Amino acid sequence: MMLAFGGQSYEEMWSHIDTPEKREKVAQNLVKLLDIPFPVYKKNLKPYEKIGECLNYNWNHTVCDMTTYQQAGIVFLDGIDFDFEKGARLTEKESDDLLKLVTRIRELTAHEKVEYYKLSLTTYHVGADPKECSDNTVFEGCSFTESKRSEHNGEVTELLKKGKNLFDSFNVMTYDAGPNFKYQTAMANYAKAVGDASKVLLGNTINSQWGPDANFVETWRNNISRSEWQAQKGYGGLFVWTVGANSEQKSVAEQVTYIEQMREAAQRAAEGGAIISSLSVTPGTVMVNIPDEVFKSENRIIVKKNGNYLGEIYAGKSYYSAKTTNAAEAAAGDVAISFTTDLKARDVITVDLHKGQPGNTIVMNTLRNLAKLTVTEKMIKVPDINLNSVKVTAEGVTVTLPESVYKGKNRIIIRKNDTYIGESYNGVHYYSYNVNTTAGQKAFMMKTPVKSGDKIEVSLVSGAPGTSYGNQLKQLYLKKAAF
Repeated sequence: MMLAFGGQSYEEMWSHIDTPEKREKVAQNLVKLLDIPFPVYKKNLKPYEKIGECLNYNWNHTVCDMTTYQQAGIVFLDGIDFDFEKGARLTEKESDDLLKLVTRIRELTAHEKVEYYKLSLTTYHVGADPKECSDNTVFEGCSFTESKRSEHNGEVTELLKKGKNLFDSFNVMTYDAGPNFKYQTAMANYAKAVGDASKVLLGNTINSQWGPDANFVETWRNNISRSEWQAQKGYGGLFVWTVGANSEQKSVAEQVTYIEQMREAAQRAAEGGAIISSLSVTPGTVMVNIPDEVFKSENRIIVKKNGNYLGEIYAGKSYYSAKTTNAAEAAAGDVAISFTTDLKARDVITVDLHKGQPGNTIVMNTLRNLAKLTVTEKMIKVPDINLNSVKVTAEGVTVTLPESVYKGKNRIIIRKNDTYIGESYNGVHYYSYNVNTTAGQKAFMMKTPVKSGDKIEVSLVSGAPGTSYGNQLKQLYLKKAAF
């Protein structure tokens, strides 16, 4: 747990360390903060876990109420992160002032009786790029190559070189630069300036971020890939902006899970193990996306629910499951595998790398966990979807859906007299033909003879094409044909 000092919103702070007197005052106060014990409070402690006086009693003040917050302990700050940024370009003097401040803090905390504190530096993505990259005709060594260039290119290069032994780590804000940003180049420039890639951390964000044309949200797959990449290249790890208020309405628990998935991906990449792209659930279905090269490899990947076998993937085949890859997933180099199973809140889904091959025992053969997900009510809530129309003629049945429903992982099955005649799922329709329709919709026709009185039913069901129908989640249409 570190104290964040600075940030663009508080950029005026850098004017408060521009003289020796000001720096001494700031340094002394920061060191005092590092020595302050901060209380930690928890609910439902055991009586022996509580420290200090009881903070809340029962109604008649005779028994300490352990269901309310009581003090469980104390924590100290581990160090300080200097978020060195501002709207305008940082000056050489501002960099020198920060170096002097950090040097003084190191002096004040160097006593052998004082715990070693971590000091880190967080700076803009182009901070170590060549200064010449501000010219939009220059491309060599440049990470941000849009037509309108940044004025921050190379603004902290000298600070990085001079401070490489003062700071324990260097956080690079490799976001808020648009989808074409070359984060690999930015990281290489920082590593060159610092002289040690293992001290340089990659920045990811799970929120909407700035782009030169419009704000955008980085995909889950790209954040996972970035996390893997930095580990494979020997960088020092990653940090994520930020936990709390989220532009995508993710709960704090969902944000923490997302960040944990990035950490696990980085760890697996560092160990050279098999990697999956994503693990998710919808009502009645567990979905695993896996890079095509891993899908084809002889890595035995087993999916379980609450420790019980659901199916597996090995050498280009999936077992007790179905391949449901859509065009976007294929373009990303992924294979999508779906497993049909009843799901309820608090079910735990795991994806593990095992020894051996299909047919071998799985007991005591787990090599490592690749992904883990705890099901929530929100994840398995039946989506509130509706059809645009169903047209029944003597020649067949035509279903029209909103395009977003058609492209989603919504398994919509069409039956005639309780007999399957077709379906759609994940942007693909089966046993049917395209029908022209208006923008924003998708229409397809099951060609089958229909006579008056035939029962036509359209339902949202669990599972995926190639697996059993699963449970009916919602009836979307039910009528008898009438001509």
